[in-house]
Amino acid sequence: MLAWNSALPSIAWPSADVGAADLAALAAAGYQDVILPSTATGDPAAPLLALDGIQGIVVDDALSADLQAAAGAASPSVRTTAIDALTAQLAAEAAARPGRGLVLALDRTWPYAQPGLPDTLAALKSTSAAAFVPLSSILATTPVAGRVTEGVASEERAAAFTELAADAAAETAFSSVLDDPAPLLDPRRLERIALYALAWHDDDAGWTEAVAAFRERSNEIVTSVKLEQGSDMALLAAHANVKIAVSNSLPYPVNVRVTVDPQGPILRVLESQLITVEPESTATAVIPVEAVANGQVTVLTSIESPTGVPLDSGHASVAVHAEWEGIGTLVVIVVLVLIFVAGLLRLIVTRRRARRQREAADESETADDVASEGRDG
Repeated sequence: MLAWNSALPSIAWPSADVGAADLAALAAAGYQDVILPSTATGDPAAPLLALDGIQGIVVDDALSADLQAAAGAASPSVRTTAIDALTAQLAAEAAARPGRGLVLALDRTWPYAQPGLPDTLAALKSTSAAAFVPLSSILATTPVAGRVTEGVASEERAAAFTELAADAAAETAFSSVLDDPAPLLDPRRLERIALYALAWHDDDAGWTEAVAAFRERSNEIVTSVKLEQGSDMALLAAHANVKIAVSNSLPYPVNVRVTVDPQGPILRVLESQLITVEPESTATAVIPVEAVANGQVTVLTSIESPTGVPLDSGHASVAVHAEWEGIGTLVVIVVLVLIFVAGLLRLIVTRRRARRQREAADESETADDVASEGRDG
């Protein structure tokens, strides 16, 4: 429906309580023409009005009511009576102002069933009082100067429409985390368009509930990618990595850039990192940092879309002890030296013990030999 091509310009069709204050907003939204009820314009001499920044297409309310009565009639007898009334009104209009263009419209409220529409259109085509023309023929006529009444303003609905537009803009900006935003944005756009339907006009409570649900879901979407806040950290080396966890509750993979910004000069970040977080999962970014001095520093961790849209941020405290790397190295060296010395001393002691045992054995053998020679003599 959104890709439907038409040769007609952008036409707005607001509710019957539209007023002069609404025209500027419609023109700013890009509409070139607006369909207006004759109750809001009086009884102009032409169906096309030149208004402030926009053209008005005037719908004849009285004739439209007759058309709706005929088209909506389920009983053939009632339908015939309504069609006769409509053709009589058209004949009177043609006699009073021959050649004048007229615009008629059907009701847009629910339900939309028009069981008598085919018969009504067939009767209108067969009458000599009027002839069908496309809407483009009306738009091709010369507009006459006109005015619109103030209408019935609703500050609550105006505020809701403004909030819906702001939510849509926020979702569009957020969608830059996706390779293809269409699966997320297209259904949301249709939901928002449905909230503008006149079917809600007589159901304020239902409309308010639907708007609240739409806005709640919008907030869930734009906060679905966030930092998983961890505890404070300690860096024990001059060069280390800071690990930042990012969660994604969307059913689509997202791309985010993770940045660490120390709020002090004792720590320097070497680079940010662009990561992809799979659907409904968590990924970890590894940010290389360099210690400049020792101490305590607060770091601001933030994530943003690849186009720079902020998504979430948080603070953490980092204790930097860069000298511990040197101390640790020295301790390891000392331990290794001690192990080497201990091993060397053990080897020396073992060899000396073995030599003394050999010497004692040799002395014992010598004594045994001397004693044996004495007995033999």
